[in-house]
Amino acid sequence: MKKVLVLGVLVCLLLCGCIQRDPEKEALEETTDTLETEDRVEDSDALRAQLAYYEELVVDLQAELLNLKTELYASRVEYEERIAELEAQKAPSNGGGNGSSQASTDFQYTVTNGFATVTAYTGTEKVVEIPATIDGYTVTAIGDRAFLDHFKLTSVTLPKTVTSIGWFAFSGCIALEQITVPASVSSISYGAFQNCPSTMQMDCISGSYAEQYARSYGIRVVSASS
Repeated sequence: MKKVLVLGVLVCLLLCGCIQRDPEKEALEETTDTLETEDRVEDSDALRAQLAYYEELVVDLQAELLNLKTELYASRVEYEERIAELEAQKAPSNGGGNGSSQASTDFQYTVTNGFATVTAYTGTEKVVEIPATIDGYTVTAIGDRAFLDHFKLTSVTLPKTVTSIGWFAFSGCIALEQITVPASVSSISYGAFQNCPSTMQMDCISGSYAEQYARSYGIRVVSASS
């Protein structure tokens, strides 16, 4: 009986020893768990911040893309409207008064506010010198498509009264070798010399708008000082 009691006591002691708590080990485990939890929280916060940044970036990019599409659409609409106007333009008929179309020699023109705009050339000469006045009106502009597709035209001289050259004014003049543009010209519109030969040269005043235009479009320049 005593042996059984002693054996029972020993078993109890062994069991107590096996499940005895280790405070230091438990503290270490708790610290490790806490650190792991804090790391997970920090990682989660960093991930949320990163996602928020990318979401803002996507919104900004979408807004920028929308603006670019809007600008492109507006430019295209303006371009197509202008082309439509040119294509719908009819040959001027004879008449008088402001804004009317008239014929004088080989030039057709319109008069606005007392100044003439050459709108068409009906002659067949290869070398053309545009007059400074037509029927008493000072010529200040070469209108849109005024010399369009004059295949035989080789030389054109603009008067010193001209200040602007319109859209496609000399487009398609495939034989045009030389054009003289005065320093008075301060505006040359889109496609003014489209499909003209690459050998065409522009005679202009050094430092003038015409010289800057020609150089920017790769047109050969012959410039004078005055």
